[in-house]
Amino acid sequence: EDPSRPLVVDAGCGFGALAVSLAKVRPHVNVLAVDRAAHCLLYGDGLAHRLGMTGRLRFACASADEALHWVRECYAGPLRAVLFMFP
Repeated sequence: EDPSRPLVVDAGCGFGALAVSLAKVRPHVNVLAVDRAAHCLLYGDGLAHRLGMTGRLRFACASADEALHWVRECYAGPLRAVLFMFP
């Protein structure tokens, strides 16, 4: 939505529950949720669409390293946080 907003990266987001919750309670940030399991991302993306959060919440099939490289090279706003959830 607004690339000057702070960005939070949820690396290894799985089905995206944390990313969706974060986008809902923190309307002033953009959220990038990444995981290597594309089938998991479909669920989170569908949930984001149903809740009308697609402007500030994006899902991408990528590793944490790939996502952070993209942030460093392409994202205009500040990086607020990187979240890692381990099983």
